[in-house]
Amino acid sequence: MTDKTFVKHERAIIEREHGKGGPFVAAVDHTRMPMILTDAQSDDRIIFANAAFVELLGYRAEEVLEKPWYDFTAEGPSSPRAQQYRREMEEGLHIDGQIELRKADGTVICAAFHGSPIQDNVGQRKHHFISVLDMTKQVQMEKELRSIQADLEKRVHERTQELEAALEQRDLLMKEVNHRVKNSLQLAASLLMLQAQLHEDEKVREGFREVQYRFDALARIHELLYRTPDPQHLDISEYLHTLLGTLAEAFPQTSGRVCMTVEAALLNVEIEQAIPLALIVNELVTNAFKHAFAQAQQGNLLVSLEPAGNGWGRLTVQDDGAGMNEGTARSNSLGLKLVRSLTGQIRGKLEITSKIGHGTRFQIDFPQKND
Repeated sequence: MTDKTFVKHERAIIEREHGKGGPFVAAVDHTRMPMILTDAQSDDRIIFANAAFVELLGYRAEEVLEKPWYDFTAEGPSSPRAQQYRREMEEGLHIDGQIELRKADGTVICAAFHGSPIQDNVGQRKHHFISVLDMTKQVQMEKELRSIQADLEKRVHERTQELEAALEQRDLLMKEVNHRVKNSLQLAASLLMLQAQLHEDEKVREGFREVQYRFDALARIHELLYRTPDPQHLDISEYLHTLLGTLAEAFPQTSGRVCMTVEAALLNVEIEQAIPLALIVNELVTNAFKHAFAQAQQGNLLVSLEPAGNGWGRLTVQDDGAGMNEGTARSNSLGLKLVRSLTGQIRGKLEITSKIGHGTRFQIDFPQKND
């Protein structure tokens, strides 16, 4: 029996089993899914190909029949993928995979491949039923998407490196700026001290010293900015200890009689808040040394910085010294005017509690900025 006669014989078997022109053959022949039936015992030669399969590859029907299905793969009969699928179907396995097929015009398409062995009534593997689906556009789109994704990842990586380098450079510049500002402020403070020494009037010298303390407080903030790893968020607790130590040295006669305590929780503040807070503490502690303990009495001075809840921070400066009357607390002295102005800069709320002979408490609540 010739190959052509064999194919006609097998097709006749299909039509006899399912009815010539019957619904099974008609459905398979007219479905839009490309399908073929091969003879499992004769090199997987195609014995039936529906119209969709013939149209997909661009051959005439007679050019498809009688040939092994793997002849139509892109690599031909030696295709490793085709041989793998053949072996698996011979073992009775069902195949779901991908394969490249070559059309009549030489174009290569990527297709989803589904293959199943078909057994006869006595359980002998007789045919292989294969369906394919053109996935070329989807595969091409996936390749393009992967290419776009790879390009985007490359750009993001490059941009990230650029930003990291820019941030590092910015941090270096900020450190250098803060270092120079600190040096300039310290120089200004030293010049004020020299200028004060030229005046015989004690009130003039005191005025110069107060300005000098303010410059020194600012200089120490910029020193902290220079040394901190994140200049945008400062742990101001270390600064408060240093500031009180510096002010104690400036008022040795008073500070020797005063027990100073700093209670500073780990509270990060931004530079826009740190500078006003530093100046506020400087003013209030200086005021306590000058007035609260001016009568040679011993006492206690507390500086506290802690979270107040609901996104707010709280600065407290409290002494148990001489205290103030209501008129003094409401006065427009330069120190209190400066404290009120600085409190406004950080959108804070100032509360003063004082009683003659029982000390004074300054409490400033301020909103902490989000990270």
